[in-house]
Amino acid sequence: MWLTTGEFSKGYFYFWAVIAIGWGTVGSAVIIVLPIMESWETIQIVMMGMFTNDRLMEKVEELNLKLQTIMEAIPEAERLYLLEKGKAKKFEVSEQQPSSLPA
Repeated sequence: MWLTTGEFSKGYFYFWAVIAIGWGTVGSAVIIVLPIMESWETIQIVMMGMFTNDRLMEKVEELNLKLQTIMEAIPEAERLYLLEKGKAKKFEVSEQQPSSLPA
């Protein structure tokens, strides 16, 4: 850059005014656009969540189905467990009875 002495001419002042306005405009655009570009995916997810609940409802229905299946299976599983436990106890008792008899 060169140093000027004296007053600016109209043309020189106009030149620097255009550069200053251009620099401010470009800087403002960069400050606004780059963060939006960087977080565009997150912005889309948030906007989709605000205006549609389809994906959320699908997840909730899927979880409800899984939970319902588990809840329905618990009594059957408990019944099977108790049957197996009873069989194991009977087997254990039947194994101990012959050894406890005197020979």
